[in-house]
Amino acid sequence: AAGSSAKTVAAAINQDSSSTGVTATAVTKARISLQEATPAGPIAFSINGGGTKTAISATVVSNTDLTALMDAINAVSGTTQVSANYDGTDKSKLVLTEADGDTILLEGVSGMTDNQHFYVEVGNFDGTSWGSVVNVDSLAAGTSDAVVTGVFRMESSQAFEVNDQEQGTTDETTAAQGYFTAAATASSGLSAISAISVGTSAGAQS
Repeated sequence: AAGSSAKTVAAAINQDSSSTGVTATAVTKARISLQEATPAGPIAFSINGGGTKTAISATVVSNTDLTALMDAINAVSGTTQVSANYDGTDKSKLVLTEADGDTILLEGVSGMTDNQHFYVEVGNFDGTSWGSVVNVDSLAAGTSDAVVTGVFRMESSQAFEVNDQEQGTTDETTAAQGYFTAAATASSGLSAISAISVGTSAGAQS
């Protein structure tokens, strides 16, 4: 159902894979950064994926280097199931990953001066493209939290179609009510082995 985590949807697809031949894998990715060059205080929030919500805090000297924040997130990743890495070689942005597709929660973000934002972007399956920046304000009522929903990828050795997404017993075609926006039917494509690169993690999963 709409509103479920990507992990839940993938599990439902995999439950029927013996009859459909289609399997699904889920992941959740978010990219975070800071507007303020030198944050007023320690950057602090509670974080969770598929584990237990845990509070973290890190003193960030410059928004060009979020190593301290990355280390604080990774120090509790065994509890929260959320890990952090630099965005490539860019230390000013961190990519958060929940490898099973559980929803990522960032709650009660604080540490920035008023009107200075904590930026959050939602990533695609491979973490190669990002959605619009969402501003999270420091402890502002109703705007100091971020909830990031994951994505799932369906695969099969044969071509397949996805039909009739439903809410209850009604077919739906809107993002608010289902998972696909434009149409209730979507078709897969088959890639030739010669067209697949295994030199990258994205290519290996194609």
